[in-house]
Amino acid sequence: GKRRCLPREDCCFLPVPNTTAEHLVAYLGETVRAALRQAPDFPQTRVAGLRVELFESDAYSAVWAGDFDETG
Repeated sequence: GKRRCLPREDCCFLPVPNTTAEHLVAYLGETVRAALRQAPDFPQTRVAGLRVELFESDAYSAVWAGDFDETG
C-alpha cells in the first residue's frame, strides 16, 4: 500500500472506539450539543434538539439526533 504522511499538528486522536460513520456522527453531535449548551447566547429554551448527518458516500449516511433537555 501507499504510505501517506500528515503533519502532526493536523492530526488528533478522537475518543471513539473506531471510525465508523455511526461513531463519528455520534461524537460530532454530542460535541456540538455540549458546546452549544455552554454558549451564553444560545437560545436553549427555543431549540428542542439537534440533528447531525454525516455522509460516508452518495448512497450511505449516518444520523445522530439529540434533545437539549437530555443530559450528557
